[in-house]
Amino acid sequence: MSEKTVRGFHHFASAFYASNSRPDRDCDDRVDFGLYQPGTGVGSGEMGMEWRTVSGEPMCPRMSVHGDAFALLEEFRDVMAALAAVDGERLSPKAFCDLLLRLGFQDFTARSPEDAAEIGCGSWRVGHHVKLYAPGHALHDVAGEIVGRGREAGHALIRFPSGEQREVNGKDLRPADGFKWPDHETFVQQKRAE
Repeated sequence: MSEKTVRGFHHFASAFYASNSRPDRDCDDRVDFGLYQPGTGVGSGEMGMEWRTVSGEPMCPRMSVHGDAFALLEEFRDVMAALAAVDGERLSPKAFCDLLLRLGFQDFTARSPEDAAEIGCGSWRVGHHVKLYAPGHALHDVAGEIVGRGREAGHALIRFPSGEQREVNGKDLRPADGFKWPDHETFVQQKRAE
């Protein structure tokens, strides 16, 4: 683990904004975990455990790792060993969060707007859907969700529908009223058409 990062997690269903949105349309709950900047909840590499309905069975856990975070599989051998120990059991989101806490992870979940203010960006808060307003930028006018505070003052970390996360200046954000996450294929087709 880098000296500049700490192990932590965000539990979606425990966040104050969870009642107004979902992690995605096919996901019942999600815990993102990884390496974060100390005290910020801003990820330097993340994995996710999602709970989905599979073959009619609700709340089946499934882990996902983005290509830029494969090194976490090696870094988190203790997590993999703990998961192997409960293989075949019905692992709930709470049980997974408890497992992470036992392994020394910090809980960065924003359970109230006050918690979000700690990791917010000006008037923008974690969970807000925004559009990037930066003419000439490849992601100009693309909506996304604020997932944390950027490394620089006044910046926010935005997750776009493609799954890409990018730090942007809070001055370049606008509200995305009525925003709904498009499915990945629709997003790719829209971007190709532009």
